[in-house]
Amino acid sequence: MMVELVAGMELSGLMLFQSVNFSKTSRGSDMARVTFLTEDGTTNTAVVWDDSILGVLKFATIPMQVDAVITVDSYNGGVSCKLVGLNNVYDTVDIGKWYKKLDSQANGNLLLTNLKGVVSEKALALVLKMLNENGREISVAMAAQYGGYHDGVIGGLLNHLRKLVKYGTVAMAEYKDTFTQTERDLVFLGLVLHDMGKLYELKDGAYWEESIVPHTVSGIWFLDKYKDEIIEQYGRMFYLELIAIISQHHGEFGERPKTVYAYLVHVIDLLDSRVSGLQKKLDDGVVGNCYFDEFKLTFNRYE
Repeated sequence: MMVELVAGMELSGLMLFQSVNFSKTSRGSDMARVTFLTEDGTTNTAVVWDDSILGVLKFATIPMQVDAVITVDSYNGGVSCKLVGLNNVYDTVDIGKWYKKLDSQANGNLLLTNLKGVVSEKALALVLKMLNENGREISVAMAAQYGGYHDGVIGGLLNHLRKLVKYGTVAMAEYKDTFTQTERDLVFLGLVLHDMGKLYELKDGAYWEESIVPHTVSGIWFLDKYKDEIIEQYGRMFYLELIAIISQHHGEFGERPKTVYAYLVHVIDLLDSRVSGLQKKLDDGVVGNCYFDEFKLTFNRYE
């Protein structure tokens, strides 16, 4: 069970370092901030000033399984964590030990079930082929860094895609007389493909050196494996439309959508991001008021 951090506490033992960010103090000295996760699920950020520890962290591969010591002090009415000891750095990370895991097989089956009757047989066959050929990678992929905004768990990517297809069936029902079957195939293939770049962007639930290429770009690498088949089935413009969806699905938070299809995928994706993000915040034990998406929200409970 997650522990509430209070001043004077010391955390020691097995931990997972999920990210390390280096910077300088006001006096120009080296420092870093480490996001850590303990075995009981406690997570926070610890500052590091010790030169010997900084030397180890500079050559670390993240995520990093360690035996460490962190102290908790009072700071500005709250608490501040400091990494003061690094006793061991493990060669490998036991991902199953640290990360919550969802049922990827069930989510994959539900995704396919929701697509049936909505997309054409050739679109469904293409999705099934993608899942079969990349099953191991997709089954463990996360939709966000572990513990992140939404679906930051093992199997989170498939869970995210399942929800998007479900939301999409509701949204697209309103367009039954507007879009052709090919256009519906485009939107739903876009929903399935939009985040496949997470297979490259995240490694063991964390950003790594190759994350300098965002998933809105690396997702096109995944799509490229099926380029010839897509062009043969749908034509070159359909393939380019999918590239636009992948590269523009972040909307106003990235490259702005240039097509109706990219915009629809962005809106449906944003809906799940907000709904899942709020759910995570509430599940973390919000009492009274909480801040979410720049809003101050009151959480009244009723029997």
